[in-house]
Amino acid sequence: MKTEVRDFVVEVLRDVLHLEIGQDVTDDTPLELESLFLVELVVQAEARFGVGLDDEEFYQDPPGTIGALVQFIVDRRSAAQPSGAVT
Repeated sequence: MKTEVRDFVVEVLRDVLHLEIGQDVTDDTPLELESLFLVELVVQAEARFGVGLDDEEFYQDPPGTIGALVQFIVDRRSAAQPSGAVT
């Protein structure tokens, strides 16, 4: 699941937000986004994975790296799935 979310995040950063993200992107790559980019990323993630991302929590302390953002989405996605659900 984590790889799917990571690929999605990198795809959105490149293709939707048109940010220059190199091939050498890692979980430690800094994520320095303007607030409008954060909003778009949240909207895209909610639509793709069917999870609600708490705006207040997300925007008060936004993830600082690609890996932190991926983990944030994975955690919300896992919490939203019923026990025993297969992804």
